[in-house]
Amino acid sequence: GARVPTGGVAVREGFIGPGADGAAAKTVPPGNLGPSGKKRAPPRNPWEAALAPLIETLEWKEDLRWQDRSGAHINIGERRGRRKIVARIARRTKNFGRRHPTVIDSRVAQGAGAKGRSSCHGLNWEARLELPDLLGGDMVVSSFWIESDRMPLDEPSRGRRVLPPVPATEAERRILEGSQPMVDEATLRTWRRGRWRPPTALPPLRRERVSHKSTFGKGRKSDITGDGPGREDVELGEARLDPETVHRYEKAVELLEQFLADHGIALDWLMDQHPRPMCTAIRCWIRFVFREDLPRYVAESALLGLARKFFWAKGFLQPAWDMVKAWELHGPGGLRSPALELEVQAVVALAFAWDWGYLALLLWIGW
Repeated sequence: GARVPTGGVAVREGFIGPGADGAAAKTVPPGNLGPSGKKRAPPRNPWEAALAPLIETLEWKEDLRWQDRSGAHINIGERRGRRKIVARIARRTKNFGRRHPTVIDSRVAQGAGAKGRSSCHGLNWEARLELPDLLGGDMVVSSFWIESDRMPLDEPSRGRRVLPPVPATEAERRILEGSQPMVDEATLRTWRRGRWRPPTALPPLRRERVSHKSTFGKGRKSDITGDGPGREDVELGEARLDPETVHRYEKAVELLEQFLADHGIALDWLMDQHPRPMCTAIRCWIRFVFREDLPRYVAESALLGLARKFFWAKGFLQPAWDMVKAWELHGPGGLRSPALELEVQAVVALAFAWDWGYLALLLWIGW
């Protein structure tokens, strides 16, 4: 095969040719290559080998998504994702005192979670933030490694739908029902004796997926073309808001539109004008909302609704936001709800675990 521009090795039809460093050529089974042409990572124990095909038979759904703008390393991001999942699980008391298995495709994040510490300060920080939820909820969260080509969470992060499950075989169905162990006794004896080796040919990928990298000339469509599965369901430029929030924005914009109509101004016409008269009119409406003793969130919802409806004017609404900020600073302070009992219990449990007895007593008495 031809060399890749970055050196190393070139992969084509299951053959790895010599790279820029002059390494010897070797043959890789075609099934051991992922959709992007890279060599798939083999399992390191029998449980990883048995779990790999089961992952594709389970039905997954997207429950939590966020955008991390910190620029942290990918391993820290993987560990941060587990921390957020643990925090979400700890919100329900029915999850307390249970074991919660998770899957992850980062060996580093999995090892740091199993060991409880790491030489990396970023991974240690994420582990410390996770402790209160684990101790307060008396939970055990275990992470099992799976290869990236089987990870069910990659599609939503790239604007595609979660892949549907494939039909389970009879053996896989018995494992999922609990009537058959995931690893048989013969394999366990081989593992205990230190003689277990991963299979030479990895189990094939049974779900049709498109690589996030360009794979021109290999019978697959690149994501650059926008023809990946699920692309037709994605609205670019539209934030995913719940219907209640959208309704609140629309009602606030209707109030602003009615105020402008009473003064002979059309909202669509105003948003196409120079930023000075546009912001002046909006600031006048904010003063009207303030004098009418309407809640401040009406003005905030209207500005957010305008930014959503008239996206080109979003950058010119800062003077209006400054007036809302002044309203917040000069208005009376609001009462904040105390910490939840479960949160206080988690912090107190952590303080006792670290031998901070005085702090634990003060927190408990003060709450």
